[in-house]
Amino acid sequence: MQQKFLAYSVRNALLAVVGTTLALAAGAACAGTPAATGGTVPAAITTSGPAATTPTPQDDTMAKKQENKKAAVQLQGVTVSAGIQASQQRSIDIKRNAPNIEDSITAVNIGELPDVSITDSLQRLTGVQIDRSAGEGTSLSVRGLPEVGTTLNGLPFITADNIDSIQPNYGTLPAAMFSGVDVFKSPTASMLDSGISGTVNLRTYQPFDFNPGWSVTASAEGAFTSVNQLIMRDVNAGWLLRYAHMNGASFFFIVTYIHIFRGLYYGSYKAPRELVWMLGLVIYLLMMATAFMGYVLPWGQMSYWGAQVITGFFSAFPLVGEPIRIWLLGGYAPDQAALTRFFSLHYLLPFIIAAVVILHIWALHIPGSSNPTGVDVKDEKDTLPFHPFYTAKDGWFAGGVLLVYAIVTYFAPNYLGHPDNYIPANALATPAHIVPEWYFWPFYAILRSFTVDFILEAKLWGVLAMFGSILLLFFLPWLDRSPVRSGAYRPVFKRFFWLLVIDVLILGYVGGAPLNWWRTALGQIAAAYYFLHFLVILPLVSAFETPLPLPRSISESVLHGEGAEAAPAGSSPRGGSTAAAVVQ
Repeated sequence: MQQKFLAYSVRNALLAVVGTTLALAAGAACAGTPAATGGTVPAAITTSGPAATTPTPQDDTMAKKQENKKAAVQLQGVTVSAGIQASQQRSIDIKRNAPNIEDSITAVNIGELPDVSITDSLQRLTGVQIDRSAGEGTSLSVRGLPEVGTTLNGLPFITADNIDSIQPNYGTLPAAMFSGVDVFKSPTASMLDSGISGTVNLRTYQPFDFNPGWSVTASAEGAFTSVNQLIMRDVNAGWLLRYAHMNGASFFFIVTYIHIFRGLYYGSYKAPRELVWMLGLVIYLLMMATAFMGYVLPWGQMSYWGAQVITGFFSAFPLVGEPIRIWLLGGYAPDQAALTRFFSLHYLLPFIIAAVVILHIWALHIPGSSNPTGVDVKDEKDTLPFHPFYTAKDGWFAGGVLLVYAIVTYFAPNYLGHPDNYIPANALATPAHIVPEWYFWPFYAILRSFTVDFILEAKLWGVLAMFGSILLLFFLPWLDRSPVRSGAYRPVFKRFFWLLVIDVLILGYVGGAPLNWWRTALGQIAAAYYFLHFLVILPLVSAFETPLPLPRSISESVLHGEGAEAAPAGSSPRGGSTAAAVVQ
């Protein structure tokens, strides 16, 4: 193939030189008439075949067509394919060094940028400028150029039989070749005797361009495409990064909910750790805000309508509600302004979360960590080094969570999402069932539990109850007045705690399911118990419950049976052990 390639290149170069010499000689023999009347052709583009001896336009056109057909039959695509492979690196280097994408495709660089695809070459030959501000969907009609048999940089550009061979798979081309602007092959391009006819479709991403290959957008027109086309399909392993990010948020909330309920059971909110508890709740609220804004960014149906519903909560407040909602969105409905500010806040809020996490750990180190017994540290026997004991304990749990996280990410990445979010946002088509992400479902169920106006509108009651269900947790140190911290020594509290867990699971089910009469009733009962638990049951239990006897120290509660197990056969167990207590 290389020998044929060189032979054809030498033959074309010789024909071009001979043709040019004959044309100049014929022009000099005429009485001052121009050598050709067909217009100017760039220096790097010539046509194969001998020069015409008569300058009439009709004869010249017929001669070109005949020569083009002969070249198409002879070459059969071999030369062009080889030319593409040999010239890709040169194309990359030139485009990388160009000041901008327009400069890299102007007619000046035609001779330095050999062919890589039909549409890309059409742009170079015609000098078409890419309008980066035109947005996605820009299309340019190109007709009649170039003709079959036209050579580019001394090599045949297009032949009749190789139209497929010079259109390599877009996914195999280096991203740097496009300098942030994707030029796709036209699906309507067709081969004609006079050249190629079709449409060049351009995609541009605004306002952020990361070169090469990465493009992120905060524009309402291109957000959905930038996530579901560019990141999920065009960027290498982009699907993995997106799924890891999406499911990582879900598993972050899973671990957080386990942490919160563990704190509720062991009384981590009690003195002297009230500040630790409150800073943890601040982290939780910031996580919810970050997750909500991130859910809006893909700009699918659930993203758009979720933003519409959540921000609509503020309009329930009389007088100031609607102005606050317009101020938050930057308009009357979620659009470009809302998407831009949500994009910025979704990026910035994690840094604020990291700062509050530092405060959370600092507040924990002042009183020290709690423990499942709720008993304060008496001496050094009650403590253990963090390593290797707690690193092994926490490492085991972290490994288990990461294993499940990897399984979900690779094998069921959309299980925790909603299929409607793969439909582009449409303000004129409301989804049949609007739901937030699963970690908001319990609070969404509380919001929807109010269906009747009573003094205030039902919508306002729902909003107040939803926010109140979270703010209520800040007052737990004063609602639970029991001197015993751990639920392990509070038998009545323990039963009501597990009722609360079941109640929150029911609220989650109701919040994520379509409404009907019995789900509405079930959600109302579950929401009523939620507030009843914290406002009525918990204060009464803490006042009237008789807790179990507490151990004298942490070490005693942990080592209560070790004496009997470690004692030699026939000897008496050590005092303080369970076996000793039974004997006594």
